[in-house]
Amino acid sequence: MKLLCSIGLIASLFGLLACGGGEQAAPNTKDLSKEPLVRLGAYNGDTASLVLYANEHQLYAGEQANVQVKMYQSGKAATDALLDGQVDIATAAEFVVAKQAFRHDNLRVIAAIARGTPNYLLVNNQRIGNYPEQLYQRRFGVVVGSASEFYLAQHLERLGYDIRKDVSIVDQKPKDLVQAYLNEEIDALALWNPHIFRLKEAMPDKSQQFPLNNTQDMFFVLVTTEEWLAKNGEQVDKLLKALLKAEQALQGPDLASWLTERFELSKAYIAFNERHQKFGLSLNNALIRAIETEKEWLQQTLFTNLGMPDCAQLIQDEHMRRIAPGKVNIN
Repeated sequence: MKLLCSIGLIASLFGLLACGGGEQAAPNTKDLSKEPLVRLGAYNGDTASLVLYANEHQLYAGEQANVQVKMYQSGKAATDALLDGQVDIATAAEFVVAKQAFRHDNLRVIAAIARGTPNYLLVNNQRIGNYPEQLYQRRFGVVVGSASEFYLAQHLERLGYDIRKDVSIVDQKPKDLVQAYLNEEIDALALWNPHIFRLKEAMPDKSQQFPLNNTQDMFFVLVTTEEWLAKNGEQVDKLLKALLKAEQALQGPDLASWLTERFELSKAYIAFNERHQKFGLSLNNALIRAIETEKEWLQQTLFTNLGMPDCAQLIQDEHMRRIAPGKVNIN
């Protein structure tokens, strides 16, 4: 009965968008068949609003760009698809790119499309009574390889715990982790909004929430490969022009309307999110500092035998400097 009720909660309250790789079709009145196809793997959530709005309002077609958007449950899943050759560009948190860059030195960041503090830890206070005491071998749900992994690790380190050996990590897809938390199969969940916000609303008496972005913002970026970028610079410029138009369209009340209609988000969440997440193109020093911090942690903990990726090589600013020079601030 508890499982059935939990499923009902997800269906009615959460409206989770679990499009695990299916394409998002958008009407297209222009013949773009002669244009090179750009396969864009996008997280199907509000953090990727610029990419999704441009697709669903034909802004890519307006720039004569033949863009095919494929949806994923997370930026990590979209980046995995990029590395598998299923897409040409992916949206992901900068940590996802930093981690993959240790083994894939051909990754290139084109631009950031959002910035904010969307990662939170939700603790079942009936399973962990005195948080943060007695956390050894407690079950923490997290998408390993996502930004939430890094922020959870830092959070636990500040409390004196090692994510690699002191706690039990449950690595699943976001929708499965949400269900596991509802079913009380895990003690705590490190994930991003709106998942955490909705869970806290659904289980207010059982859940305690902690922000995980304590030391730095998360950047949501467009990432591709060096090889693809070298052959498709014109298509990248068209893509960025379309995203600029999406940014201009998603301002004030129009942004709130888009978030409400596209993602079925509540007014309460939109008001909260307005203070914690900004949508827009950028390339700046804060992004580089975030990646450098993550690279150091990764080398000290996971990749002790691998050389650190070169940030100057990882960030490819040529296209942003050409299309949106006022949004580039890299020394």
